[in-house]
Amino acid sequence: MLLTSEQWLVLVTLAYVVLTFQLVKETKKAREDDRQQEINRQKRE
Repeated sequence: MLLTSEQWLVLVTLAYVVLTFQLVKETKKAREDDRQQEINRQKRE
């Protein structure tokens, strides 16, 4: 099954959107984890 250039473009765009969304989600989670660790560290001091 060979895809036309338009179909390729759609697939690549979808993959890009999905990967970008994953990255944003992971970055946000990592940032929240960092903030939580900082809060915990300040409580202990």
